[in-house]
Amino acid sequence: MNKQKTYIMSLLIMVLTFAAYPQQQVVNGTYDCGRLGKMTLNSKVITLGAPKKKKKKKKKKKKKAVGKTIVKVNGSYGYKKDGKEVKGQLKGTVNNNTIQATWRQASTGRAGTVEFAIAGNELKGKWKKMGEKAWHKTPWNCKK
Repeated sequence: MNKQKTYIMSLLIMVLTFAAYPQQQVVNGTYDCGRLGKMTLNSKVITLGAPKKKKKKKKKKKKKAVGKTIVKVNGSYGYKKDGKEVKGQLKGTVNNNTIQATWRQASTGRAGTVEFAIAGNELKGKWKKMGEKAWHKTPWNCKK
């Protein structure tokens, strides 16, 4: 009976975690992004703790909301362009079923922003280069 209670409690914790942070379950994994190759995303739920006391500094830092929960996303992607391998990195957050991230390609020196709408096992994305105001007409769509 004790093992059964432990199993039920473990199952309940998993279900509650998924219900509270469904975005994390959706974005982890490898996606096929067509001409932009494969993209792997990893997400992590982070609860901001109480700020630690530090020595006073002249620079003012943004205050973090204590107890606020966020989902951080890191990823990598790669594709071939003109016979050369292009690799990139993504860093961002998940909020209301949308990934907002920055991308950077070390080999090309390019960087910018991307937004993905999470739709089941698909990511519907739009992107732009750093300094551009308008989103590119070519989408950045991916499927798991």
